[in-house]
Amino acid sequence: MSSPRSASPHLAPAPGELARLIAGAHHDPHAVLGAHEYGDHTVIRTLRPHAESVVALVGARRFPMTHVSAGLFAVASLVTFALLRERALPQATPGAAGHAASSGVTAALAQLGRTWRQARRDRDFTALLACAVAYQAGISVVVALAAIYAEQALGFKQTDTMMLIFLVNIAAAAGAFAWGYVQDRIGHQRAIAVTLVGWIVMTVLAGLATTATLFWGAAVIAGLCMGSSQSAGRALAGALAPEHQRAEFFGLWTFAIRLSAIIGPVTYGLITLLSAGNHRLAIFSTGLFFVLGLVLLRAVDVRRGIAAAQGAVMPVDERDHAAAG
Repeated sequence: MSSPRSASPHLAPAPGELARLIAGAHHDPHAVLGAHEYGDHTVIRTLRPHAESVVALVGARRFPMTHVSAGLFAVASLVTFALLRERALPQATPGAAGHAASSGVTAALAQLGRTWRQARRDRDFTALLACAVAYQAGISVVVALAAIYAEQALGFKQTDTMMLIFLVNIAAAAGAFAWGYVQDRIGHQRAIAVTLVGWIVMTVLAGLATTATLFWGAAVIAGLCMGSSQSAGRALAGALAPEHQRAEFFGLWTFAIRLSAIIGPVTYGLITLLSAGNHRLAIFSTGLFFVLGLVLLRAVDVRRGIAAAQGAVMPVDERDHAAAG
């Protein structure tokens, strides 16, 4: 975090320094943290990983501090803006200009409803959505609550938790990159099924872990499965979506993922509450989301779904728009 002078070029530490700080391995943390003069202004940095907000008090004045992670996200997005070519065509917003904002929201919701009604006729894409809600609910628990579980059940310290987050994300990146090649060889459905079995193994290991060693092993499996299952799911969703409506169908896919992000953590919290704080029971129950996802995945016929997507007819209103463009 830093002081409000967010325009300063010295706002965020170098990525390598930030990583060493979080891992507790920086040789001189006070050279980065604390108050530092830069020309005519002062930058204040503090490391509070679990804080929702931090305020710096300077005399009687209060300075709300800002997360430097936003800048890291901005830098990471530059590759996308530089290399990804836009293929979509802009669509005119219906309604009067004075009601552009409200009509845009209304039109978007109406379009979402039309896309859902159309997708419901494709039982394979619908089955995939149900499968995604199930297994992504389990993934949401891991993303949101793995650190809490490690601290409550295994007594992890803050530095251990930070290293855990790094390890999971590095493994996820490796899994997402490598699993695409595996998926090309074994197919969409089987690729997702393998990752779901991996998730089930991970929850069993995490629930049984009484030492850090076993939990670290579960964390590596979680990272590998996280990247691979998410990339495999998106690839299958793209294969089952009609070419002229892929953005709309991915909108439904994203809606399902956001729904699962509510269902998973809420279920974990309720089980923990009803079991008097039994986090092991809650993590074991998380495995049921992956079991359910594996069962629902069996209802997906990939060949039939791809054939249906290729034979889908563009809706009348979209044909008119394409002709006008």
